[in-house]
Amino acid sequence: VIIENEGDLNTAGSHYYKSIQHSNYVLAFMNLTRLYINTGNYKMALNTTEKGLLHHPYSEELLYYSTVANLNLNKVDKANEFYRKLKALYPNSRFLVELNKKRLTK
Repeated sequence: VIIENEGDLNTAGSHYYKSIQHSNYVLAFMNLTRLYINTGNYKMALNTTEKGLLHHPYSEELLYYSTVANLNLNKVDKANEFYRKLKALYPNSRFLVELNKKRLTK
């Protein structure tokens, strides 16, 4: 995260990816997905959340990022599916507020 905050996104992404390969560490999935979303690489973000959710199906943040990535790829039905799962599991999630701003309320 320090490397990412210093602006070296390629190195940060490489470290996150290596961490996933070696341990399926949930924070690495979340950090890599966030990096992809922040740089507009929604397909890679979605790919990363899909893999992450296989190992961490109840990760609040991965469910959120999957919703965001699907929305940005105009996969509204899939985004709604992840939104509903997030809402069911975490009805007081801070991420719901953000998604509601995007008018995703199904």
